[in-house]
Amino acid sequence: MYYRDGQRHGRYLLYYTNGQIKTREMYTNGLLNGYKYCYSDRGILLSKEYFIMGVLHGLKLDYYPDGTIGCVRTYNKGVIDGILIRYWGNGNIKVLVNYLNGILSGVRIEYDIDGNMNDLCNFRYSLRHGNRLMFTEKKLKHLNVYDRGEIIKSYSF
Repeated sequence: MYYRDGQRHGRYLLYYTNGQIKTREMYTNGLLNGYKYCYSDRGILLSKEYFIMGVLHGLKLDYYPDGTIGCVRTYNKGVIDGILIRYWGNGNIKVLVNYLNGILSGVRIEYDIDGNMNDLCNFRYSLRHGNRLMFTEKKLKHLNVYDRGEIIKSYSF
């Protein structure tokens, strides 16, 4: 680790007591600048993210302790923007949701551990808007219709 004018500058490594690397980061004039990696105490990659002059930007990846992917999302100048995908430990998708400039916008889908859809809902400005379909054992069980976060109709099957 180097310091320039009293600020971190260059590669920074933080270690666990067992000697494994805990985090690996790059700094420019005291600001994170480049990839930041976080590891478990056994050396397994837990997360990877990219910074531009202290601001999270681009792809952020989180991993389960066994190394399988846990979550993928994209940031634009520190704000979540685009599709977020969260995975079950077996690799199946758990949640798929879209963000637009940090605001939940568009379809959000939840799946059970076997990959069956449980919930499908549309969002506008982070509020449920339109149809929400809820499934149990692959069968449609409920349909709610929302207008700006308020249920206006509800059906059970």
